Amino acid sequence: MIPNNNAGTQYDGPAITLDKDYLIEVTADALTIMESAPGVRIYVNDQIGWGDNMRLYAWGSGLPELFGGWPGAAASGTETVGTVTYKYFQTAPESYGLTYNLIFNNKVDAVPAEQQVQFDGPQVTLTKDIFIDVKPNAATFAVQ
Repeated sequence: MIPNNNAGTQYDGPAITLDKDYLIEVTADALTIMESAPGVRIYVNDQIGWGDNMRLYAWGSGLPELFGGWPGAAASGTETVGTVTYKYFQTAPESYGLTYNLIFNNKVDAVPAEQQVQFDGPQVTLTKDIFIDVKPNAATFAVQ
């Protein structure tokens, strides 16, 4: 890396491998690389058909709730990977490396109480993007 200001000022920066996200601070005479742990995405293939009513709650022993209090959060967005359109739940960088237990549910006001369902998903460690297939009453790791 060679930072410059397009006005004749430049200096050599360090060599980096582009295999992760970096936070780079550039000043007038120095470049400092601070490794940044990116947030992990939990990708969900909604084969149960809950649509916008799907919520994901995540808890870990002694950890803050990952997506807020019960019933958790709605998906952050959707993304197509290959031929599958996944819902994804974005985690914060500070949760990187932590282990959480997932609970999938549709416990929202739009769903009548007698049709509300919840079930445990897998336990996950947030070190890379995770792909999960959600089927009626089961959530399993998808093959990626």
